[in-house]
Amino acid sequence: MKLLRFLPLAGLGLIVAELASIIVIGQAAGLLATLVLLIADAVVGIAVIRGAGLGLAATLGQARADTGFASGRAASAFLQALAGLLLIVPGFLSDAVAVLLLIPSLRSLLAARMMARAARGAPPEDRERWREGPIIEGEATEVDVRRPLPPSRNKGAEVPGGPDDS
Repeated sequence: MKLLRFLPLAGLGLIVAELASIIVIGQAAGLLATLVLLIADAVVGIAVIRGAGLGLAATLGQARADTGFASGRAASAFLQALAGLLLIVPGFLSDAVAVLLLIPSLRSLLAARMMARAARGAPPEDRERWREGPIIEGEATEVDVRRPLPPSRNKGAEVPGGPDDS
């Protein structure tokens, strides 16, 4: 949890690094070439996200007995969509990470690690433990919100047949 305190600082550092990469590429290649590269990155990123979404829809649409295979494909499609999102972000450092995520073997390796980490999340005995405990029985009354409530005793209104009526 102590690392979460540095998250805004890390985000600011990434923004500064992306701007610096744009400036360095802009000085080396020129303004027009840099703008063309940034626009092309965004277009390719949108295409990658669209392809990942179609692949995910196809994976989830097929009925498979092997849910591990389907969830592995879903994790891979998520990483591919993340690569597309990183391509849309202006800057060239995020593009380098996106290109790495677009390598199929690296993406499948990362997807397998994600699936293993998700499987280790909570052991089965911990999942059942939250269900243990006392059972509290009670009654509930459904209230119709369209019907006005009766006047309250606190406002001076008297209810017929109440304890004040003798």
